[in-house]
Amino acid sequence: MNEAAVQRRAQLQRERAAGLGVRVAEWLGPLTGVERALDSGCGTGALAFALASGVGSVVGVDADSASIAVAQARAPANVELRVDDATQLPFADATFDLAGCLRVLHHVETPDRVVAELARVARVGARVLVVDQLRDADPVVAEANERFERARDAGHARLLGRGEIEAMMLAAGLELERDETVAEQIDTEVFLDLVGLDGDDRARVRTLAPGESYTIEVGWFLGRRRA
Repeated sequence: MNEAAVQRRAQLQRERAAGLGVRVAEWLGPLTGVERALDSGCGTGALAFALASGVGSVVGVDADSASIAVAQARAPANVELRVDDATQLPFADATFDLAGCLRVLHHVETPDRVVAELARVARVGARVLVVDQLRDADPVVAEANERFERARDAGHARLLGRGEIEAMMLAAGLELERDETVAEQIDTEVFLDLVGLDGDDRARVRTLAPGESYTIEVGWFLGRRRA
């Protein structure tokens, strides 16, 4: 991802940080302040930073070095950021008290590996949070959305349905404790800014958008690592 697009994502993250922090604390609390947490596929650090004030330490990993560099510039002291692969985490089994990924699965060709790795590095009883945009239940709408996303973002793989994510978590050894679907309003121009599109490419992709503004559904899933 180019530097300008990374900076735009970091700016949007800062604007949303307070709301995300409240929501993450509500989903993962109560916290003791000594937990070791993981943000897998951390990008510019949104989930890692949301966790930082409530836990002992956070490790964030992402394959994109530009995103890690931007995140490191404003990371709290208890957040370690490193370039690594979310589908093959460089940590021993049962390393973390909390683990999660935020809007990562639809960027990965093997999202089941991301979930399996989250579960593997979580201690028995640890909570695992998975958040991602969901595939529309209407197959016609879903395919139209996929055409737009593939054109907009070269890093897009495929949106997953609610049942697919739940099945991945169960297969990974996670007991589902809570889930929720949240509607989110998208401004198409902002969405195009986030990937750095301009000129003719931007005009072409804009024609595939669902509208100037549209609604997506984001799934929140909380699991607990079984023995």
